Amino acid sequence: MKKTIILTLLVVLAVSTQAQWKVGGQFGGTYNIHNRSNEYAYDMRYTAFFGLNGGVTGQYNFNDWFGLRADVSYMGRNWIMYRGGALEGLVEQWKNNYLMMPVMANFSLGGERVRGYANFGLYGGYWLNSKLSGNSLELLNETYHYENLPYEFNKVSDNRFDMGYVYGIGIQWRIGKHIELHDDVMCFYSVCSTKKNYQAYFDNPRYNTTIVNQIGVSYIF
Repeated sequence: MKKTIILTLLVVLAVSTQAQWKVGGQFGGTYNIHNRSNEYAYDMRYTAFFGLNGGVTGQYNFNDWFGLRADVSYMGRNWIMYRGGALEGLVEQWKNNYLMMPVMANFSLGGERVRGYANFGLYGGYWLNSKLSGNSLELLNETYHYENLPYEFNKVSDNRFDMGYVYGIGIQWRIGKHIELHDDVMCFYSVCSTKKNYQAYFDNPRYNTTIVNQIGVSYIF
């Protein structure tokens, strides 16, 4: 009986209106918050910073209110770290680029031309590269000098794989038979620390929470 009900619901969902594919691209900005406990680093202050995001998107609509959406994007998840105390004046700006792949359920409501929507899902990511710039302290003469160098990952301490939750809202405009524009705001909430727990008596996880605002255009098949 339960199998029959589930099968019936799936059939109704699939044929309630004509299924539809749409594929496109999108571009926007990011605002990344790097969260870290100050339990062992009282003199470190982390500040959120801006970046860029761009990629491709695809969506399969089962009907006019529900679909599945998947994106592949190149996302900047940046932050700035200020030091205090004896190291007052030392600043590190981290520019980090991630490959992000969210898969989301898409729920929409509205008319044929203009619709609002909400996305909920999961994402996987990979820390591609990073550049570290800022003031470096010369211990011998106690002076600072500016550096801007690629960051070399440490296999022991750096965790380059990421995953977490993604959710957001947006609005879409149908401007022709096959063309659609959209503008959305999404939040990527990481559950994986950027640092591994590699020390027996010292665990200081760090997480990224990234807000993305982007506009895009899709072709509707």
